[in-house]
Amino acid sequence: MHMRSRPPLAGAATTALLLLAAPWAATAQDATAHDASAGEGEAFTFGNTSEFFFMGGLTGGGSFGSAGGGFAGGELSGVWLKEGLWGGFYTDAAYDFGRGSTALTIGPELGYAVLGFDGGVGFRFGEEDESELGYVGRGMVTLGNFALYGRYGFWPDSSDARHIGQVGVLLKMPLWNATGPDPVAP
Repeated sequence: MHMRSRPPLAGAATTALLLLAAPWAATAQDATAHDASAGEGEAFTFGNTSEFFFMGGLTGGGSFGSAGGGFAGGELSGVWLKEGLWGGFYTDAAYDFGRGSTALTIGPELGYAVLGFDGGVGFRFGEEDESELGYVGRGMVTLGNFALYGRYGFWPDSSDARHIGQVGVLLKMPLWNATGPDPVAP
């Protein structure tokens, strides 16, 4: 009688899959046993849940292009975060010392891990007789509560400051978190 044998590669692949699946099965079994013994009745989930933060902070840096000088201001944002992907909305206001004007910008923001981008519309006051409408875009590298960024602003109705560049820093802190603080272990 001839016995059929499995190829060595199929056996190795099956063994590897079983070894990889074993920790997941043990974790799921431990979590289910814990939930049943605690009487919680909560469903077991994999991965992080998304979180929403309302953040505020200070910004400042230097302006260049058709305007030069420094700027300082503040920013507010609402941001959701899940597994490194983040996005939301922002608004900021900054006074440009070189031009003697204030700009207010608002728009969406999106990023992954430490890299992000935001942009939208801007309103500038103090440059001309009336407020000016413009458009801005900003790329950033963020490390927790600290970010370095470069921003480009286009102000089409301006007579002498149509293109503004900024390099700045942003210091932000969470003001409110939708999920609340983590529970303290007994």
